[in-house]
Amino acid sequence: MLIRPYGVTLTLWFFLALFNVCVLFRFIDSLNTNYTKLLLIAFLFCTGLIFSNYKIKLPFYIDSALTVLVFFAAGFYYKKIKSIKYFCYIISLIVGLYYMYKDRIPEVNLKENIYSDPSCIFISLCLSFLILDLSSKLYKYKLIQKILSYLGKKSLIIFTLHILILELIYLFLPKNNEVYAVLNTFLAIIITLFINKILKIEVQISYLQCKMDLIFNFIKKNGYRE
Repeated sequence: MLIRPYGVTLTLWFFLALFNVCVLFRFIDSLNTNYTKLLLIAFLFCTGLIFSNYKIKLPFYIDSALTVLVFFAAGFYYKKIKSIKYFCYIISLIVGLYYMYKDRIPEVNLKENIYSDPSCIFISLCLSFLILDLSSKLYKYKLIQKILSYLGKKSLIIFTLHILILELIYLFLPKNNEVYAVLNTFLAIIITLFINKILKIEVQISYLQCKMDLIFNFIKKNGYRE
């Protein structure tokens, strides 16, 4: 991370960006008024887009964190204000029709903070809310619930290793079309879970989490703020 602050290997960039987003949002949420919070989120989002437009790169993917902060905030406030999704649905419908009229798809690259058209953010938010709504419907079916719940618990392992596994798979099964790409993705998830089972990676993470919990509990008991 210190040697290559602008180019972390594979998917690990996401953890740096997510850490920055969490720190920023923790500060924003501590402010007094909702108006101030909204204004600051909008300001940081626009700042991220300015960095994107002028191709300004910040170390540890801080530039990407500024832009995607809006996703984190929308997910957080969605729990309190359900009407947010309807606003995104309407805007994304307008934007989607505009893209269809222009017959083009904007370029989006979260890692490099590239957005050829910032309006595509609303479509991404819309799809995120649709996934949340769909998940709440699928939750009623026990089998699907168990499968998705299991994958959710293993998501950190899958996210960390799936790109490496995909690269190995493509050595034997080239990306000929979209169908192969989907099948290879499912195969990568299965192999990733198998590797996790053998190496017991999850056990090591749980061990570290347990130690961190002990440290935080010790700090709280001794009167220090978190």
